[in-house]
Parts: sequence; C-alpha cells; structure tokens
Amino acid sequence: MLLSDLGLAKRIINAVIFNFICYLIVGLPLGVLPVFLSNDLHMSGVVVGIVISSQYLATFISRIFAGRINDKKGPKASVISGFTATAFAGVAWIGAVQLHEFIWLSISLILISRVLIGIAESYVGTGGIIWGISSVGSQHTSKVISWSGIATYGAIAIGAPIGAYLSSIINIESIGWLTIVLSILFRFLALKRPAVKVTPGKSAPFFMVFKKVLPQGSGLALGGIGFGAIATFAILFFKERGYEYAQFAILAFGLSFLTVRMLFANLIEIYGGMKVSCYSLLIEGVGLFVMYMAASPFWAFLGCVLVGAGFSLIFPALGVEAVKRLDASNRGMALGVYTVFFDVSMAIAGPTCGLIAEAFNYGAVYAYAAFMAVVASLVLVACK
Repeated sequence: MLLSDLGLAKRIINAVIFNFICYLIVGLPLGVLPVFLSNDLHMSGVVVGIVISSQYLATFISRIFAGRINDKKGPKASVISGFTATAFAGVAWIGAVQLHEFIWLSISLILISRVLIGIAESYVGTGGIIWGISSVGSQHTSKVISWSGIATYGAIAIGAPIGAYLSSIINIESIGWLTIVLSILFRFLALKRPAVKVTPGKSAPFFMVFKKVLPQGSGLALGGIGFGAIATFAILFFKERGYEYAQFAILAFGLSFLTVRMLFANLIEIYGGMKVSCYSLLIEGVGLFVMYMAASPFWAFLGCVLVGAGFSLIFPALGVEAVKRLDASNRGMALGVYTVFFDVSMAIAGPTCGLIAEAFNYGAVYAYAAFMAVVASLVLVACK
C-alpha cells in the first residue's frame, strides 16, 4: 500500500503503533510459556492448552466491552485501559516465575496474566483502529485496518523470538519486566496524545449490531477457516505428503499475506469492500484447492502463497463494510462484534479440521477449507 500523503500515513502510524506494541506484548511469552508450564510446573498437555487458550477466551468475551468504551469514552480511554491491563499482566508473570515452587499459585498467576493480556488485546486493538479512523476520516477506514493488520502480524512474529532470546540471555522473568516497561511507556504516550471527539448518539443493542454485521462476519468466519488450516496443519500436511521444507510453508503464506496487504489494500477504496472480499475469497479457495491437489512441494507452496494473497484483504475489506452499516456513534461496537466472528472462526477451525484429518487425511482439511471459502463468497454475493 503506497501513500502519497505523508501526513495521512503519519496519522495512521501514530494510531496503529499502539496495536503493534500490544501485540508485541502478546507475542513475548509465546515461545517460552509452553515449556515453562510443561518442564517447570510439570503440567499436562491439556492444562497447557487451557492456560494458553484462556487469553483468547478473554479476548472473545471482552470484545463487546471494548467496543462500548470506544463509543462512549473514546479510543484514548480504551488504549489507556488496555495498557494498564498489560502492566498488571507483567506483574502477574513475574510473580508466577518467582513462585514457581508453589505450582498452583504460579499457574493461577499465569492465568491472570493471560486473561489480562486477552482483555488488553481487545481494548488496544479496537482502540488503535478507531483512533486511526477518527484521526484520518472514515473514507480511509480500509487503510487504517490494513496497516493495523500489518502491525499486528508483524509484532506477533517478532515478539516470540524476542521473548525466547531474553529468556536465554537473562531469564524468563525478564519478559514480565519488558512487558511492564512497554506498558507504562505507551500508556504515558497515549495519555499525552490529544483525544478524538466522541460522536454522540444512542448505543445500539448488541443483537441489532450483530444482525447488521452478520453478512460480513459470516464471510470472515468462513474465510478464516482457511487461515486456521494453514496455521495449524500446514506443517503436518507437508510431512504427510513427504514434502521437504515444511517449516517454510507458513512463511510463504505470511510473506504473501503481508505483500498483498501493503501493495493492494487501496483496491478496497477503489472497488469497494464487498467486491474485493468476494474475489479474495475465491483466490483463497483456489489456493486451498491447489494444496489439496498438490502433487509436489512446488504446488503445495504455491497453494500457501495463493491462500495468503487471498486471505490478506478479507478482514479489512469486510471490516469496511461492517463499520459502514452503523452510524459513527456505534463504530467501536460494530468493529468489536465483527471481530468476534474471527475469534469464533479460530476457535472452531482447529477442532473441525482436526476431526476431518483424523477421519480422512490432512489433505482433506484443505478441500474442506476451500469449500468454506467458496461458500463465504456465495454468501456475500447473496447479501449484496
């Protein structure tokens, strides 16, 4: 995505920088937490899964509250609240490490840390986007959402190795201290930034908002299954087929995703979110089907690249349409409810794709995901 207006770019970056730092904090413990739970606290795989997933459950539950605070008090208040939560999450992490000999107390503190980070993800994530939209105008919604996505995925990608490196050269406790420092620094930065004007208006009931964004949310949820299939089963799929370099499958997806997001997000403003999302879903579906039919590593990697290219613009394209369906006074609520569909998609993609893989094989997962992408496109066409 190329912006000729440097002032516009600066205003967007000033908002999505908060998303970047929040998701950097999200990523920091990901590389060491499973090992800490398993080796230091001697927890089973089930407990490890529950503890790690607690963050996503907290994010899911708090999405609506994040939307409300953005609409009522503004994105500045939302971002400040989010970084307050991450600061306390860092404190809980340090306590869990220091008290690791008291196993269940340590696990409880980790759960508290995960829940607080999950809440912060909702508050800062939604607040950063709404702050950006309010700063540059709703006509640039697609740019703000696209840049936020780049910041988000980039931050998580570098957060995990940074956390692992800190743990190796200092100790695992240092992740908590870095979390606290970043939280305080960017909370202070948010406090110093001028607030944007909150649009007065009556709060729309949740079910009305849900009904309004249901077409876009459904397209996102169905299209998100392909992303879940890549993220969860791509490496196992490559190994099942006997293909080498499986570790680069997700990298191929990610590079394609980021390239398309940076270079072609302006297509949403030119052609509209519905048209771009329909074509994107079809490209994603083709990529997933190519993976299913892949007879060599080349075709499997090509499938990953096509899935990344197709999925890249779905979230911002449908997000633009979802936000437009409500007035400015309910913009935060619209974005919060819309994002819930992606959370649900990620929650169901793993189990459903896992059942299909057990019943058939990992290739069948991509045939299923391709079918869902095509269905999503048809749903959006029917709702035009």
